[in-house]
Amino acid sequence: MSEKPEKEPEMAEFGPIWWVSHGTKMRVVEDECGKNVLVIRGSAAEVKITKMPGTDSGWLIEYRIDHGGYCQSNGQVWMNESELAAAFRLRDDHENSKLWLIRRYGGTVAIQRLFIRYREFLNIPGPGTGYQGDSNVSIKLYPETILAVHKLILSTPPS
Repeated sequence: MSEKPEKEPEMAEFGPIWWVSHGTKMRVVEDECGKNVLVIRGSAAEVKITKMPGTDSGWLIEYRIDHGGYCQSNGQVWMNESELAAAFRLRDDHENSKLWLIRRYGGTVAIQRLFIRYREFLNIPGPGTGYQGDSNVSIKLYPETILAVHKLILSTPPS
């Protein structure tokens, strides 16, 4: 993709309107991470990134969102290595980035059914309403989170 289509989204108090402010609490959980797995957790959500066995560059991203009480949402997406790198701010472009998503919602890079990101504001799998209760997870990409994903990709040799 030659054009960098970044568009500033409509902003709320803590980030884009499609991003939930609980994303500021999402941090890498060092003691639950290993060679092929990375865990990011906050007060209302958890994301687990796992190298898919038997693939050269496949990553399973599983997420769980607690909506309070006994109500939870769970989901998972599969990303290849370059999609994971674009989602977690190791790169700001991707050949599969959807311009229509960025034009409509604002963002830096977006891949339909996988993620939308505006700078350090990541939403998996896509734009939400910006309210708790969405079936998607928001993550603020702090430098230590970006570094942890970078290390995960580099430390995992191809299968």
